[in-house]
Amino acid sequence: MPVAVLNMLISKYPATRIEVQRGDRLYLFSDGAVDQFGGPFGRKLGSKNLQSFLLTTSGLSIEAQGLAFDKHFKDWKQGKKQIDDVLVVGLAL
Repeated sequence: MPVAVLNMLISKYPATRIEVQRGDRLYLFSDGAVDQFGGPFGRKLGSKNLQSFLLTTSGLSIEAQGLAFDKHFKDWKQGKKQIDDVLVVGLAL
């Protein structure tokens, strides 16, 4: 990413401090993860569905949760073409 674009993004979104504790998990994801069409009605996965999945699988290790998401995402697509790059990062503290 060009430095000028990165600087514009940084100045557009002010810094926010988040208090975290040991045992917390942080997730970052791209719009490609939630914009993928699929499921029983051909709709987008959506951030609420992703959040529900992450909460449901929060008892798994972060590695197992990542593998579970891969399967969930593939099942969601139901063989449809992936429409965007997908990035999901989970950090276990």
